[in-house]
Amino acid sequence: MSAIPRNSLDSSISPAAATSASMLKAAVLSVGKRISSVWNFWAYRRTMTQLITLDDHMLKDIGITRSDIHMAATLPCSNDPTSRLRMLALERRATERALANEIRQRRKLSAQRSMISGCEPYRSTDQRDTPPG
Repeated sequence: MSAIPRNSLDSSISPAAATSASMLKAAVLSVGKRISSVWNFWAYRRTMTQLITLDDHMLKDIGITRSDIHMAATLPCSNDPTSRLRMLALERRATERALANEIRQRRKLSAQRSMISGCEPYRSTDQRDTPPG
């Protein structure tokens, strides 16, 4: 068997050149990440500025309060304040739903108890039906 001669143009990269290339790639990625984080920081702050200009009624429709916005604005630069606001709004809605369900359950239980005992639930004198006359 005869050895196939290597083409002179097909030379392998020296280890030093490969190390330099990988270091350059890492540096470019690091700079890219920093630029991305600065861009995200300004985008988050722009969103926070838009939110703080809304009136209280609109903020309530979204499910957040002004204090939520101020709290989210104090987060470190690397954190997304809008995701924190989203979590606060979801927690608030879940709490309101749980409270509404609890009130419904209590009313239902009270109605069942009054039906079992045969008595009407207590109503103040101004709510009672008085016969005319």
